[in-house]
Amino acid sequence: MKTNRNGQALVLSTTELDLLINELPAGVHTVLASVCRRTGCRISEARQLKWENIFPTGITFPKQVVKNKLESRTIPIFPNLYDLLMEWKQEQELIKGEQLSPGAWVFVGRSGDKPISRQAHGKQLKKTIERLGFMGVSSHSYRRSALSSASSKGLPLRAIQALSGH
Repeated sequence: MKTNRNGQALVLSTTELDLLINELPAGVHTVLASVCRRTGCRISEARQLKWENIFPTGITFPKQVVKNKLESRTIPIFPNLYDLLMEWKQEQELIKGEQLSPGAWVFVGRSGDKPISRQAHGKQLKKTIERLGFMGVSSHSYRRSALSSASSKGLPLRAIQALSGH
């Protein structure tokens, strides 16, 4: 179990993940968590996505954002995640008052010119898990839960390794 940034992040059930994501502050935090949950990516990979990386059938994590910067990987996604992302994009365009360019950040930080920081999401996540009474949960729980779920559903290990970038 993870405590004080040590140990392994807890694997959550579908119900626990739903509860956690629904309890996060609406907007950037819930959409960011949903991407991590549905793709098994790291929070640092998801936060650096640009709109040019989002497609109806998948999300491409460019090699510049993946751990060790070895190679890009594309994760297939279900239509409901794509729809959520498109709703998020429309919301951001309404706020900004203009169309977002393909090179714009999906998850914009406070300054508006950089992506949201890991710490900003971590702060909101910490408040939420404390309020819910979850122990051993971190942003890595999204990833571990997604990959564990894929394994329990019978996805071959090679496919899981390809999805996770291992």
